[in-house]
Amino acid sequence: MLVGAGGAVIAAPALFAPQHEYAVSVFLKLDATAEQKAAVEEALSDVDDVDTVRFESREQAWKEFQEMAKDRQDLLAGGSASLPESFRLDIVAAAFDCESLDVLLSLPVVERVIVVQRPEDDEPGAKINCGNLLR
Repeated sequence: MLVGAGGAVIAAPALFAPQHEYAVSVFLKLDATAEQKAAVEEALSDVDDVDTVRFESREQAWKEFQEMAKDRQDLLAGGSASLPESFRLDIVAAAFDCESLDVLLSLPVVERVIVVQRPEDDEPGAKINCGNLLR
C-alpha cells in the first residue's frame, strides 16, 4: 500500500503471505473404540484453518498401502491387521501452527501425529516437526 506523496510504503506481511497446503495424519491406537474416535473427530473440528477432515478405516488404509507397495510383495505379507485407523486433515495456512493440535495430547487413543507440507510449484514438500505431538 502506498501512502502520501513521499511514497512511504506500509506493508502488512500477514495479508500477503503465501498460503501453503499441509496434510495432517492423526493415527489411532489399534483398539480405538467408536466413542474414542468420536472424541478425536470432535477435537479436530476446533482446529484452525482446516479445509477437510476425513476418517480412514483400516480397510481403506490397506487398499492405499497395497497400491503404493504393489511391487513389494514382502511388505504386503502382513495384511491389514497392523494398520491403524486415522483421521486425515487438509489445512491451508501461511504457516503451520503445531500448537493448534495440542488438543490431541489429552486423548490417549491418539498414537501419533504426522504433519507434512505438500510440495508446491518449485518447492519440495517437507515433514513438519511438531515436537509437542511426539509420544
